Amino acid sequence: MLAEDLLIRTLLGFRFVDAATEQPVTSGLAVSAAPAAARQPLVQAHRTRSGHYAFHHLPGLHALAYPADTAGPPESASGTAFLVRVVDRQGRFLPAVRRVTVPVLPSPPASPPAASPLLDFYLLSAPTRPVPPGLAVIYTRVVDVATDAPVPHALLELEVDGEAVYGQADRAGDVALLFPYPAVVAPLSGSPPSGRRALFEQAWDLTLRVYARPGALTFPLDPDVPELSGVFAQAPALLHGHPRASPPEPPAATRTVTLTFGTPAVLRTAGEARLFIEPSP
Repeated sequence: MLAEDLLIRTLLGFRFVDAATEQPVTSGLAVSAAPAAARQPLVQAHRTRSGHYAFHHLPGLHALAYPADTAGPPESASGTAFLVRVVDRQGRFLPAVRRVTVPVLPSPPASPPAASPLLDFYLLSAPTRPVPPGLAVIYTRVVDVATDAPVPHALLELEVDGEAVYGQADRAGDVALLFPYPAVVAPLSGSPPSGRRALFEQAWDLTLRVYARPGALTFPLDPDVPELSGVFAQAPALLHGHPRASPPEPPAATRTVTLTFGTPAVLRTAGEARLFIEPSP
């Protein structure tokens, strides 16, 4: 009796990353995938010992997962589109759906071919997330100025030390935007305060933009979870003052947010913890 080697290729693997801290997220996630065309069946990923999430069995790709020629290239490199959904069982991150093409081929291709490369998948914070030590947070609810209704899945962009950080509204329009504090600013003159007092007196003015085009979002796997590429492709929204303000404030493309060290920031409009916007049509 001859012994045979059985090669099973990992067709798809993800390294999940906390967008606020850039640290890996290695537990507490439910990850599944389905063919983009049929959207079923839904296949569950398994968590590896290294904390990654991998798929070995995907519909229609048996020949790729179990290649007869263990030294040869994949039988098909044309690619099949899949939708991948991730849900955080611990409520730290928003659920997300992402479209990918399988197989994910390395560049340049490995010889002999290895498992598919890991894809990084960044997770945005949910409003229910406890704030980790050392992070700043901005809370608000995004509201349509014309209808007074929440704007689900709006994307908030904040400029911090020349870089953009992002937060996404949940289905109720609520946002928690978590990010590392900006660099400490030294006083321009006089004797600087020292130690803890100096840190807690730090404040920064940051620029906020909002992107919202609800009608352009698609929900291929879950009626409450839009495809992630569509969330980030939304058009800029205008930011308004309170609709009942007199005289009314002119709309603007940006808003300045003042952040104080150690204090959660709540975006308010005329005293209400709401951010009024005019979504893009």
